[in-house]
Amino acid sequence: MRKLDTDYLDEFKAVEAICGDMFGARAGVSEYIKAMEEVPDYKRSLIPGWDSSYKELKHLRWVRNKIAHEPDFDECEKEDLMDLKLFHSALLKGRDPLARLAKAEKEMERLRKRKNAAAGYGSGSAGGSGSAGSGSSGGSGMWVAAVLVIIAAVLLAVRYL
Repeated sequence: MRKLDTDYLDEFKAVEAICGDMFGARAGVSEYIKAMEEVPDYKRSLIPGWDSSYKELKHLRWVRNKIAHEPDFDECEKEDLMDLKLFHSALLKGRDPLARLAKAEKEMERLRKRKNAAAGYGSGSAGGSGSAGSGSSGGSGMWVAAVLVIIAAVLLAVRYL
């Protein structure tokens, strides 16, 4: 076995341990992949690079399996080790696809609560004479614009997390 293969297996063990802790499973990377597969398409689209990360992780697991089970396998490349190290780093920094999705969902929920609170305040029937509850069509247009700005901000935030 080449040093590159040994280094790859050592790095994979570290990633496997982190993923195993996340999912309470022995085969942590496989559980991570399974979790990615269970995410609906509309949520996947929130995370730039989701599909390429998924394919890359499957490839990294395939390389590990080949090294572990086929003694004459020598197709592990330095780029595979570098990609595995990048994924490991992303896991540690909370920048992996599932962590980014969780952050995006949390932010969307925060914005939804904020919007609902603001809508409840603006449409209150407490008898106030302010412009927020006046019922003019200009007010509803402002709400639509505000919601679009919030959605755009969330998408930009998710892209750069």
